[in-house]
Amino acid sequence: MELYQLRTFVMVAEEGILSRAAERLFTSQSAVSAQIKALEEEFGLKLFERTPGGMVLTAAGEALSDQAERLLTASRHLSLQAAALKGTVSGNLRLGLNNPARLLRSHEIVSRLARQHPELRFELSYGSSGAVLQGLASRDLDAAFFEGSCENPEIGAVTLTHFDVVVVVPRAWAADLERPDWSRLRARPWVFVSPLCSYYRLLDQLCQREGISLQARFQVEEDQTAIEFVAEEMAIGVMSMAQLESSPLRDRVAVWPHFCHKMPLSLGYLRARAEEPMLRALLEAARSVWAGADTPVAR
Repeated sequence: MELYQLRTFVMVAEEGILSRAAERLFTSQSAVSAQIKALEEEFGLKLFERTPGGMVLTAAGEALSDQAERLLTASRHLSLQAAALKGTVSGNLRLGLNNPARLLRSHEIVSRLARQHPELRFELSYGSSGAVLQGLASRDLDAAFFEGSCENPEIGAVTLTHFDVVVVVPRAWAADLERPDWSRLRARPWVFVSPLCSYYRLLDQLCQREGISLQARFQVEEDQTAIEFVAEEMAIGVMSMAQLESSPLRDRVAVWPHFCHKMPLSLGYLRARAEEPMLRALLEAARSVWAGADTPVAR
């Protein structure tokens, strides 16, 4: 029995679907299936029932899943204690990015960590703010950059800076929309980002504040796709000035001058893991890299 087999067992039990478990484990569905089969053969027990709706734990699987989770937790604690005794920072740092690396300065942070801690490995993945926060809560990520607020009390964060978030309109529409009148914006189609994105929540708050309902005609996954709809005179959208200024389409859109929101950019982590050497090193590096921009505030 190997720890990676137990990790697969726990992941399949949580997800109930092999493909989702494979995504979280960064492996193939066939590999997940093979590991479950190997574990069942070693135990001499059937751990799952394969149903049309997915994988369902058997009575034996239910009885063993909690113990498997405890073994994995004990293994992580043992590794951390060993690293602390060695005085080194090691392991695999799984870092979630909600923006291009240059905007987050994540390449500077990772470069600093790589030089200081040769035994540390890195795994970077992209997702919206809501998606990476979910990854933190499920322990699929060790830390993550996100914008906006986080209501999960188990997640702590260091605020690194604030991005200016603005309303962008096609340049050809700018003259018609120059007045500070939200009703004019309401009459035009909008492009919304994923509901898991902090900008989606911002638009929802704007609608409630102004008492309006926007025409969410298009929905996309990220800002660079959204600006294409705006540049093509198809919709209005919101995005950060940092993203806008770096876009090759910036000359084809205009910023509506009557709205600007200061959106916090933070680095999140689980509070229960805050003293782990790997996370302490990451937070220290992030503070140092961002020190010239804003004073980070832990919360």
